[in-house]
Amino acid sequence: MSTAIEAPYGTWESPISAACVARLSNSIAELLVDPITNKLYHVELRPGDEGKNALVETERARDLVSGEWDVRTGVHDYGGGAAIIHGGIADFSNYSDGRVYSIDVKSEGATPEAVTPVNRSKCDLLVVFRFLLSLAQLLRLQY
Repeated sequence: MSTAIEAPYGTWESPISAACVARLSNSIAELLVDPITNKLYHVELRPGDEGKNALVETERARDLVSGEWDVRTGVHDYGGGAAIIHGGIADFSNYSDGRVYSIDVKSEGATPEAVTPVNRSKCDLLVVFRFLLSLAQLLRLQY
C-alpha cells in the first residue's frame, strides 16, 4: 500500500496529465449504417490525434480513414453529416481541404480517391451532404 503524499495547494504533481486524459477520450461523433450490407460504421473524434475524426468499421474497430485525414465538415451545427456509406463505398468530407473523397471500405488497405476538384475557397455547403452524395452515386450508376 502506498503512502499519501502531502503538498501545498497547487503544487501536487499528478501522474495523470491532461494530455493523457484527452488521448483516452475518443468519442463517437456519427453513426452510419450501410443500407445494402447492414454493416455499422462510425466517425470517431480523437482528441489525442490533433482533434481529427476517423472513419471506423465498428464491428472490427478497423480504421478505414484516419491519420492525415479528418472526416468532418464545418456544418455539423446545421445537421450536416461528414460521411455516407452505400454498398461498401464510403464518401466523406475531408476537413483540411474541403474536398469529398471516396473509398472502398470492403478492400483492406484501400486509399481514398478525390471525388470533387481542388477548391481554394473551401466552403461548408455540405448541409445536404447525404443528399448530394446519394445523387452522385446515382449518377455514377448511369455511366
